[in-house]
Amino acid sequence: MKPLLALVSAAHVLMATLSSCAPSAVPGTRPRSGAAAPVPGKPTQEERFARARVKEYDQEFGAEDEITLRARKILARTLYDHYKYAEAESQLRELLPLMQKVLGAEHRETLVCQYYLTSTLAERGKNAEAVMQLRSSIPVRTRVLGPDDADTLWSRCSLASSLCRLDKLPECETECRALLPRAERVLGPGHELTLTTGMILAETLAAEHRSAEAEALMRALLPKVTRHYGRQHRLTLNTRREIVGTLRAQGKHAEAEQECRQVLASYERTLGAEDPATLRACNTLALCLTDQGKNPEALTYAQRALAGRLKILGKDHPDTQISQRLVSKLTKAETRA
Repeated sequence: MKPLLALVSAAHVLMATLSSCAPSAVPGTRPRSGAAAPVPGKPTQEERFARARVKEYDQEFGAEDEITLRARKILARTLYDHYKYAEAESQLRELLPLMQKVLGAEHRETLVCQYYLTSTLAERGKNAEAVMQLRSSIPVRTRVLGPDDADTLWSRCSLASSLCRLDKLPECETECRALLPRAERVLGPGHELTLTTGMILAETLAAEHRSAEAEALMRALLPKVTRHYGRQHRLTLNTRREIVGTLRAQGKHAEAEQECRQVLASYERTLGAEDPATLRACNTLALCLTDQGKNPEALTYAQRALAGRLKILGKDHPDTQISQRLVSKLTKAETRA
């Protein structure tokens, strides 16, 4: 057992770190540059360290001490960052009531914990529950933290993202258009939140069959994203991937395929073959090929996306089910051919 003084010193460092640990982005857009997807079920070094801290602080200070609660929060965030969404959700559902009890429902750390839970729900495809929680928490954040606080703004960005995933497109567009000028004023036009909000708006326009408008917005965003984050950053690659979708919608299939192949190669090089973003690009390339009747090659990429999503996300995730439907469709087409 470490001396108490050493534990207290480490705990103070942890508290200082966590007190400034604001959400960094909305689900699906958070940068994990340079980090390949971990092997499912295999603990990372960061996870082992976080679990050890939780065990130490629980033994020394108790399960409901503020230091222990913050250590559990960083463990949940570590699990989330390494795609262990089911375990992160379980941790956060246990942790949130404790934080509400010990710190109070309106404490910043409690509100951040609640944000992590809604982010995890969204990553697991539970967007309806995420929207419900965000709608109830955003007014509290606005009142307690202020309308221009970064945590408040990230929560609104997350709400827009989940609304888009639920195909509540008019609501999503309204939220994005209200949030975008505030984000530009408070954080600046090159901030990740500002750029992410613009991307969600463009994706919404594309879903509303306003593909030319969506492409124009994405192409206007791309130089800003590239300048601020670099050509190989996740956010830059996500922007290029979304441009592929607008090209497909306008019938520019050859151009969409060419761009998608380049984006997929960049994802593989930067994030690894099994990162969820790489798998999404893989599935998109399968769609680009299907658009042009290149079914055998499309099936290869669709099967690869499905295998990766089953391994990383699980069989019940909406993205996995999308890949499953595409593989079934292409398999039937090949059988008839």
